[in-house]
Amino acid sequence: VKANPAHAAKAFNYAATYYGHPEAQYQLARMLLDGATGRAEPRLALRWLNHAAEKGHVQAQAVLGRMLLLGESTQRQPQRGLMWL
Repeated sequence: VKANPAHAAKAFNYAATYYGHPEAQYQLARMLLDGATGRAEPRLALRWLNHAAEKGHVQAQAVLGRMLLLGESTQRQPQRGLMWL
């Protein structure tokens, strides 16, 4: 089966939006960070990471924490970043 990032992004977006599925939110955020379907959208990815992190998704918490701590694609927020880490 050939990989289809556009179809995967649509499926993750559907599950993340309509079902609030934290793994889908995390995977969608990773695709947005990597630019898997075109250009990277780190600000939107941060939003999805935050949703997943608030639901206890450990990987989302780690990525969000690193981004906030270092100020990657957002204003640096070291205290909040450490909280998520």
